[in-house]
Amino acid sequence: GNKSQASPKTAVVFDNTPPKLEVAEPPNGAAFSGERKRKIKISGQSEEDVSLMVNDRLVIVDQEGKFSIDFSLAEGENLIKIIATDRAGNQSEQEIKVSFSL
Repeated sequence: GNKSQASPKTAVVFDNTPPKLEVAEPPNGAAFSGERKRKIKISGQSEEDVSLMVNDRLVIVDQEGKFSIDFSLAEGENLIKIIATDRAGNQSEQEIKVSFSL
């Protein structure tokens, strides 16, 4: 006949959908030349509250899910790996190859 106190109610939301990830610039396969073009802008759209990495560098995502980062290119082919991870651990990934020459 003993009763314990009521446990607090907890809501659990199941999320197995990866976050959206759209890269606006640069386009895949783009070629840049000249010292002034060594630094490019990588920008796009994901979702708010995601952790976004560009080649293992953390990038700030605004409240609308937009992101932008300046990126320095090495001579030759450059692989840019962009990973968005939501709070549930779901990931979206894009790889872009661009080239740079002096």
